[in-house]
Amino acid sequence: MSKEKQEGKKVVLITGGASDTGKVLATRLAGEGHQVIITVREQAQTHRLIEDRKSKGTGFQVEVLDVTSPTSISGLIGIVTGQFGRIDVLINQIGYGLAGPIEDTSPEEAHTLFDLNFMGVHRVIRSVLPVMRQHHDGLIINMTSEFGNRGIPMLGFYCASKFALEAYSEALLEEVKPHNIRVCLVQPAMGTSTLSKKIELSVQSVSEHSPYYHRTTGMLRQLRMKYRTEAEPERIAGVIAGLIGEAKPRFRNLVE
Repeated sequence: MSKEKQEGKKVVLITGGASDTGKVLATRLAGEGHQVIITVREQAQTHRLIEDRKSKGTGFQVEVLDVTSPTSISGLIGIVTGQFGRIDVLINQIGYGLAGPIEDTSPEEAHTLFDLNFMGVHRVIRSVLPVMRQHHDGLIINMTSEFGNRGIPMLGFYCASKFALEAYSEALLEEVKPHNIRVCLVQPAMGTSTLSKKIELSVQSVSEHSPYYHRTTGMLRQLRMKYRTEAEPERIAGVIAGLIGEAKPRFRNLVE
């Protein structure tokens, strides 16, 4: 796609592209004719995504990005704007989960979580906004969670990071509205797969010296039983594709 904007076709930047949702989303949007750039944190991940792209016959671009590094972010923005001249849509789905009692979670573990889940998103948005303002157009979609507006035992810091992103996004929505930049939240349901595979346990919570040691495993098991239904990547991708096509997209979008 040239730097001249084609009607209805967007330049879409997706952070956190190595996840199942990221791959499904990139494949769908590229199939709809958008120019899609997805990011991964490690170079080794690019090869797997490129092979996946080839197998599906879709064309999306893969770049390495460390959202904790301002240098890495500015380098990526330079690559994208150098190729396409603009960024129409930014989709932030970076992040990970941290489980364990609040007392057992060290300040260092909490800081690492917030540095990625919240500050990482802020760093990227702060770098993309000047590009969108220049073109007086843009859409920012932040992925949070159904847990983004309530606290869940054993997931306190994860919920807090999503709470923070929701408040941040609500403020940003009003701040950038005069520049014709829209902001949306997508809140996928968190089910068994996410709670089993994508959540790290705090170090102290798995120590037999923890006063919560015998409760931690049982409470996480209860969470997995309670939250069995998880939003499928295809459904999440469908909701996001719909938001991209709307002139006035809804701010909060729960995906069950």
